[in-house]
Amino acid sequence: MKKIFPTPYILLLLAGLFVAAEASCQKVGRFMIEGKIKGLSQGEVIFNRLHGHKESKVTEAKTDADGSFTIRLDHIPPTGQYRLRIDPSKKNGMLDFLVEGENISFTTHIDYLIDSINITKPATNKAWYEYFRIKDNFENRLSILEQLLGIYPEDERFYPEIIKEFNLLQDELSAEVNQLVAGFPNTLLATYVRSDQPPRINPFITAAERQELMQYNYLNNIDFTDTMLLYTDILPSKILNYIMLYRNPQLDRDQQALEFIRATDNLLPLAMIEPPVYNYMLAYTISGFEQIGMEQVLSHIAENYPIDESCVSDQDTGELQRRMEGYRKLAAGQKAPDINTDDINNNNFVLSEIQADHILIVFWASWCPHCTTILPQIKSLAKQINPNTTNGKAAQLMVVAISIDHDEKEFQKYLQAQGLNNPDISEFWVNICDFEAWEGKVADDYYLYATPTMILLDKNLKIAGKPGTVQELITLLGR
Repeated sequence: MKKIFPTPYILLLLAGLFVAAEASCQKVGRFMIEGKIKGLSQGEVIFNRLHGHKESKVTEAKTDADGSFTIRLDHIPPTGQYRLRIDPSKKNGMLDFLVEGENISFTTHIDYLIDSINITKPATNKAWYEYFRIKDNFENRLSILEQLLGIYPEDERFYPEIIKEFNLLQDELSAEVNQLVAGFPNTLLATYVRSDQPPRINPFITAAERQELMQYNYLNNIDFTDTMLLYTDILPSKILNYIMLYRNPQLDRDQQALEFIRATDNLLPLAMIEPPVYNYMLAYTISGFEQIGMEQVLSHIAENYPIDESCVSDQDTGELQRRMEGYRKLAAGQKAPDINTDDINNNNFVLSEIQADHILIVFWASWCPHCTTILPQIKSLAKQINPNTTNGKAAQLMVVAISIDHDEKEFQKYLQAQGLNNPDISEFWVNICDFEAWEGKVADDYYLYATPTMILLDKNLKIAGKPGTVQELITLLGR
């Protein structure tokens, strides 16, 4: 059968022979990127270094009338994956490069940054982009073959051909990866493509069996002791894709949380042998579950996966430690920290003196779009739950709305617009704001890191849950 993928690496390997000679002619300690982005006249180009999913700016440049630009550094940047942000104010896109001491030269077009790129040097980056083209082709064709396997019965005459093509496709990608690793040994390119290679799929098993096998094999090609991976996008990409293998739309939220816990219990121990890699994976995993409000998973991680303190502590690590401490202390079933402060009407408020079936603490801010959407919904729900509350009678749901606003004028403006300080809700609604933003005592006591944050307490001030939406709040209230 005709070979599906071309093998461009023979020419690339020959080109690689000239890299060493060229490098020897370069001035020691100098690095340069020469680029031309056709269609980008007088545009901005920002050169960033990757640290997993984060970027740190190295330098910037301006393109001239024909899109040409040059970036010069008086030092050789550390080995890693770097990103060119192209005219970021206009969100025109980005280009990634592997930097290993060699100068970079390329041309492309602003409208087709990836598809039209032509890398003159170095050979490693030319091979890297070719790998992605081959991998994209592989994934598209394999997806079609998977669909065909689900359509054709095994006794259909085309079925053996589909199986043959399915296996051949995987053989060819594996061969290309092996050729790259052998052709560019001991390079970041070799590390990257080896780590990025997808696991082999058995065409004869069911979709459910395939999913289970992917969960078991997906991370096999990653060397979690290799700290160089921290300076690429491999780890965040693989972590996210791996956790998504455990996502099941058929499950309810609690069942899904248990599946995600299973994913983290398989994932995080793999990196414990290498503290910097482990701490990064821990932080990235926590950040991801924070974004989707998986409090049950976050509490499990905080309880079972401590930060490895053998690493040099930095600001990010300190913040992560604080957040994990918060998940442990504010987990479901724990008693909430007491609050003793004045409300916005200068009345003393003590949380432990509140008499109510449930107390909802909600942290918010007038500048937070999600907050300004959810607060009126909470007000409406509280009015429904407390239709007959009168002075001296315990509320069924007491709302303690704690703003982290710094601007009193904007805060009061929002309260007035939404009627959140009106007498008709004063029996079951308290507004608190010390105008110290994130630095306020209550925000600190509750380890606040995002708004809106809702914490539901029972009548004994024990945490019943941390709903992410009003619908989840309604469910927790049993309504």
